[in-house]
Amino acid sequence: MSTIVALATAPMNCAIHIIRVSGPKAFEIINKISTIKIKKETFKIWYTILKDDNQILDEVLINTFVAPKTFTGEDLVEINCHGGIVVANLIIKTLIKYGCQPAQRGEFSRRALLNKKMDLSKIEAINNLVNAKNELSVKGVIGALLGRVSQSIAEFRHELFMIIGQIEVNIDYPEYDDVEQVDAIILKQRLLSLDKKITKIIDQSKKFLPINKGIRVLIIGKPNVGKSTLLNALCNEQKAIVTDIPGTTRDVIESSINIDNITLNILDTAGIHLTNDFVENLGINKAKALIDKVDLILYLIPANEQQDLELYDLIKKQKHLLVYTKKDLVDQYDDKQIYINAKNNDIQSLIDEIKKLFYVQEFDNANIDVLQSQRQIGILENVHYLINNAILNLEKGDTLDLIVADLEFCNLRLNELLGISSEYDFLDDLFKNFCIGK
Repeated sequence: MSTIVALATAPMNCAIHIIRVSGPKAFEIINKISTIKIKKETFKIWYTILKDDNQILDEVLINTFVAPKTFTGEDLVEINCHGGIVVANLIIKTLIKYGCQPAQRGEFSRRALLNKKMDLSKIEAINNLVNAKNELSVKGVIGALLGRVSQSIAEFRHELFMIIGQIEVNIDYPEYDDVEQVDAIILKQRLLSLDKKITKIIDQSKKFLPINKGIRVLIIGKPNVGKSTLLNALCNEQKAIVTDIPGTTRDVIESSINIDNITLNILDTAGIHLTNDFVENLGINKAKALIDKVDLILYLIPANEQQDLELYDLIKKQKHLLVYTKKDLVDQYDDKQIYINAKNNDIQSLIDEIKKLFYVQEFDNANIDVLQSQRQIGILENVHYLINNAILNLEKGDTLDLIVADLEFCNLRLNELLGISSEYDFLDDLFKNFCIGK
């Protein structure tokens, strides 16, 4: 195994940089450039000056960790140097000169996984924590980081092991009287109970996923209904040009904001109507193409007008809110509808409705134990499908070996979720989204 090096902090000028070195030759290589002997002792901090031949590189503090009690499971050295990016790159260049290999994206985390220092659920949680968009996202990551999600998956695996074990004993030793026979009714109850727990975590994870990645919101409506005015009010700045001239917005304008502890990725679009303007039609077609690619559609209607049924037909199958703009144009309001005046920043009722629609209050007041990605949710959904298929086969009176085949594949999928083993080569795709120093 090679010894790898990478910058663990952001590649920019700052107060302090941390350079991470991991591998069997970590201590040997650092001692080639340290002016004092860095001993192979764990949880130690060393003050030294780094030199390459006669050239002084920097005055640093070095943290040392000895395998296997390290993040990666290997010998690990972390150099705390001054925060100039040129200085940090010079130290890394020198370490490579003396035998280090440049780390690939996520390679430190990959080694932690391979050396069984962390399971895959925790490793994905680290990446999500680094990329968290708001405080609620952080809260959602903590459950996975502390191992609560992994513990739930491990409990699912244990229950499956017990069920599979009992079935296989019956298959292999049908003639033994002292072997506990499989009771179809009890087996079905056990599978239903397990599936209920799995379904609960799937449902919670699906609810939380848009909050975690940012809720993608599409603003649509006819020209001059206040779409760009709403975008500007949400962003609290002039993101889009606003005029009384219909068709001012011709392209999709994107903006990401944090508001009331949620992240909204907002898409303002061209007003949808019949027009002979070629460029405006391009923008309208773009808006229509986004309808099934977002988490929420805000259909804006002036408070003194009726909704366009043809336009509503385009969005009615998607998650949407009808938002009545320019509320000052009417004297009475329907309590069941949302009225705003974006020009005066009167939009809180809309924000509250979005939070309600995405269960923000529910997650804000509880521990959040959820899966961290669509990949993880997809695996557990497959487990849910296989368990239900086994239940159907059981109800049809199929043989035990057919039923146990589905359950054994469930076990493989749960192993994949934890990174214990996998028949699929997905790790390269996963780790390419990590920082180099992770």
